[in-house]
Amino acid sequence: MRKILVAVDGSAESNRALDVALELARAIRGEVGILHVFHLPEQVVSVSGKVGHILDGVRNFVEEGGREALEQARARAAAAGVPHEVKGVWGHPADEICREAGEGHYDLIVMGSRGLSPVETWFLGSVSQRVVRRAPCSVMIVR
Repeated sequence: MRKILVAVDGSAESNRALDVALELARAIRGEVGILHVFHLPEQVVSVSGKVGHILDGVRNFVEEGGREALEQARARAAAAGVPHEVKGVWGHPADEICREAGEGHYDLIVMGSRGLSPVETWFLGSVSQRVVRRAPCSVMIVR
């Protein structure tokens, strides 16, 4: 195992996942890919025709938050002395995490658990569950 992909979104859960990924990468003398997926919920996109001017503001807000999460993660990886690459993409989080893991030939995906209730998971689905089912490599979920 040499390459670890960690998905970050700026939450406490993803920060813990980043810590685990960095610690593991140091131990194995590996490298870390840090990925943030910019995503607008389908409900927001579906009303964009009615309020397109508002969608631009929401999109800018999402991009700003994602860039901040990536910059914080980059700084933490640099401070840890771990070789790293930082990338932000637009799309559905589970799809893009799995795509990046495959195309980047990663050995492990590390991501945080949001701790959705069973009802929330049933209604909303879970990015981590989708990644576990479809990932081209092993997946570690950090609580």
